[in-house]
Amino acid sequence: MLPFRKPGDFDRKKGAVKGMGFTASEAAKEVGKSLPTITKAIQSGKLSANGAKGGPYSIEPAELFRVWPRVAGKVEETPKFRPEETLGNPNPLPGEVDLLQEKLRSAQALNERLSDEVGDLRARLDAEGEERRRLTALLTYQPEKPTPAPVPESAPQAQAQPRQRSWWQRLRGVEA
Repeated sequence: MLPFRKPGDFDRKKGAVKGMGFTASEAAKEVGKSLPTITKAIQSGKLSANGAKGGPYSIEPAELFRVWPRVAGKVEETPKFRPEETLGNPNPLPGEVDLLQEKLRSAQALNERLSDEVGDLRARLDAEGEERRRLTALLTYQPEKPTPAPVPESAPQAQAQPRQRSWWQRLRGVEA
């Protein structure tokens, strides 16, 4: 399984014992999976490993066998790439296609209805804004006071009204 380790096998840069874990290809051979399946599991977080993304991985045996069981007979060659393991089923059932098409149609109908509603609301908002501007203009409009028509001189003069006294004159008792 794993060879005996010497005290000098510690790698200070990686912070791990050299050769202690499996590489991705060794892990694939141990569990009978393809290399893309192992690397996809590492990238998705299903399987934890040390190492940089896209670089050489060091996978602990306990972690590897937690996710997949060890194959009974040691596989000498990594199995070929299996699309159904990593990409899902490429041939969906006809019922799935019909269901997805129906969902798409209902989503498109909802989108169209909401677009119409947004257009209607925009038209209402524009009309109300125009009405508000018109009413504001009416409320602030103050026409000039009409000037009295000139009285012809031949018309008899009305009796002159006594001039009204100001408040100060009334207080002091001054006659106008």
